[in-house]
Amino acid sequence: NLINQVFNNLLSNAIKFTNNNGRITISVRPATTLSFLEFSIRDSGQGIKEENLDKLFSVDTKFTTEGTEGEKGSGLGLSLVKEIVEKHGGIIWAESEYGNGSNFKFTLPVASANILMVDDNRTDGLLYSKILKNITPDYSVDLASNGVEALEKIKSSPPALVITDHSMPEMDGYNLVKQLKKEGLLGKPQVIVLSTEMDRNIIEDYNELGVEYVFQKPVNLRSFKQAVEKSLRKYITGNR
Repeated sequence: NLINQVFNNLLSNAIKFTNNNGRITISVRPATTLSFLEFSIRDSGQGIKEENLDKLFSVDTKFTTEGTEGEKGSGLGLSLVKEIVEKHGGIIWAESEYGNGSNFKFTLPVASANILMVDDNRTDGLLYSKILKNITPDYSVDLASNGVEALEKIKSSPPALVITDHSMPEMDGYNLVKQLKKEGLLGKPQVIVLSTEMDRNIIEDYNELGVEYVFQKPVNLRSFKQAVEKSLRKYITGNR
């Protein structure tokens, strides 16, 4: 696995240049662009001189430094790491202060950068698709006209988020969510429900199925935006 090679190379370098009593931290979080994850491998080792930072990922420029046990370290492996990350659609960079450790960071796109909008009312579907594109410009928005069509799309290419109307022919929003839960798909993607009719029973029915956000049309744009962003973060971080 090429991504494993990236981690192995960066972790190997961190170990090489960190003393036995030092610290190495690996972390992941949503990037500022929601459709990407940002990975970080930080060490408390000897750090990198500022004039060498630009040379780290260059194929044309090789430099060698010694690790804590006298091992030789070369920039050649990092140029390969850069190539792998970029071929997967990400970027990689290093932050370091000589004598105070280094932090290698890279981004990778999440499994899906797609949102599915489900509504039998084409006007509403197009309206909310436009709203979604403004909220999440890095995601594409697909349309389905009912739960049956949506279920087929979700199974063939799972989106990051499904936003479904409640009342639709063939299969309504409630039965779509129920089917997703039955098949173990709920949460992969996240689901938000919209409805022109709204009462406590509808909200409770969806809450019991595990749907956190149920909005009455027309939605409050600020609340809707927050729900979309939180749902995408849940998807990215595996519901944590």
